[in-house]
Amino acid sequence: MGFGGSAAAMNDSLKRNRAMLKKRKSIAEIISERPRPNISSRKYRYKKASTEQLQNIRKRLQKENSKREKLKILAFLVVVATTAGVGYYFSLML
Repeated sequence: MGFGGSAAAMNDSLKRNRAMLKKRKSIAEIISERPRPNISSRKYRYKKASTEQLQNIRKRLQKENSKREKLKILAFLVVVATTAGVGYYFSLML
């Protein structure tokens, strides 16, 4: 009772898959082989910001974020009002 070529192909596929599993590296090995950049050879060097500059940046970002939030809320209210108006209009037509 022969299985033909399909059983042989299955066995070959399983054998190849088993061989591939043995060649895989662990994540720890991959990370340890990766070269680490030297801090002194970095392309850019940034200056340290003073506390005053950091406070100014923080205030500016807070203003921008609050402005963005207000615009989001306004856009949401416009969409809700438009949807409600259209719904009301079509409810009157029925």
